[in-house]
Amino acid sequence: MRTITLAWIACALMGIAIPCLAQDADGDSLADAVEAVLGTDPRFAESLVDVGQFAATRTERPELDVVGVRMANVARDRWLWAIRFAQPYTFDNSSLILYVDTDNDPGTGRKDMGCEFMLAHNAGAPGVTAFAPDGTGVSSTAPRVAIGDGVLYICFDCSIKQAGGQSLLRYTVLSEVREPHQSADSTGWVEARGPGNSDREKVVLLGDITQDEDFLVTEGLDLIWQLQADPDNVVISPVGSPTMK
Repeated sequence: MRTITLAWIACALMGIAIPCLAQDADGDSLADAVEAVLGTDPRFAESLVDVGQFAATRTERPELDVVGVRMANVARDRWLWAIRFAQPYTFDNSSLILYVDTDNDPGTGRKDMGCEFMLAHNAGAPGVTAFAPDGTGVSSTAPRVAIGDGVLYICFDCSIKQAGGQSLLRYTVLSEVREPHQSADSTGWVEARGPGNSDREKVVLLGDITQDEDFLVTEGLDLIWQLQADPDNVVISPVGSPTMK
């Protein structure tokens, strides 16, 4: 039976910085608590591939200075980015946008940038802007965002161009100060060869559930009375309930 922990659901919706706890079932240096937020599998060790290194240049707020980007395939069309900074990252007065050109074609997607997705957080709250090949805006689900051991992780489901067992894409990272709003660092566009796609099954997230599970509807007063009379059952009446007022 699938178990969903409400605490981690709330974290995933908000974008939460979670300290790296001792519990790391697969030994990949990603705490199980962080994996629960990101939608990665705590039973499968993520293999992050280096797709960019950058010199540290900031003396003020070095925790917003991007120095490295790694990437992993989590499951079929589910991708994980790990963004490292000169000092441990924080959501405090910060925002960030990861622009991803998933078809490695500057002529498609957002008109002035050629990206299909802008994966973002604003003080930890995740957001996304997505584009069709002709540049028009389209709807998309938000990424999952978390901090583990000072590294910013962004996990997102999308299709990325494949060739020779690798992912071919372009990306750029924009790190910002929220107030007063200003750029902190930018990697510039990077053409990358990342890990290839896989056929691993995705961890099922709350937003993936489209029907009831382990839930039955009963009809008939005789059956209802029997259920009420059973001391092992808990009866919750809507009558007088504060949620029903």
